[in-house]
Amino acid sequence: AMFMVVPAMLSDAGMPLDQHWKVYLPVVLVSFLLMLAPMMAAERYGKVRPVLLASVALMTVVQILFASVHGLWPIVGVLLLFFVAFNVLEAMQPSLVSRYAAVSRGAALGVYNTTQSLGLFLGGVAGGWLLQHEGRSAVFIGCAVVLVLWLIIAWSMKAP
Repeated sequence: AMFMVVPAMLSDAGMPLDQHWKVYLPVVLVSFLLMLAPMMAAERYGKVRPVLLASVALMTVVQILFASVHGLWPIVGVLLLFFVAFNVLEAMQPSLVSRYAAVSRGAALGVYNTTQSLGLFLGGVAGGWLLQHEGRSAVFIGCAVVLVLWLIIAWSMKAP
């Protein structure tokens, strides 16, 4: 849902649409480097649960920041935080599914991929509706609410 708004924010901050890659590419590359430490800590020191919870919490904070941030460099900074949290979660979740459902790993990963795709679709629909009826900030607040619910549910997760 948020990527229905972020490109417009970058354009409003003076970055022409055909130049957005100059923001996204370095932000994604730097985020890959920054995600290494939490990922290694999660695996090496058995900190999967705290790293997952911290990443969901960071993603929540990012959404709240996006609701109020203005200017190119603050947007870039928040995008960097987003991609760090996103990349950690994107790497951890399939691994967790495989660990928790070791016996039926294939089926579990199939369900995971299907629900991920449904989430993308529903996020786009909800984000589009919020953007049209309530404005940009509502998209980010809506994302933050969903992330808080995820954090509450994930809090009860047992360490793998």
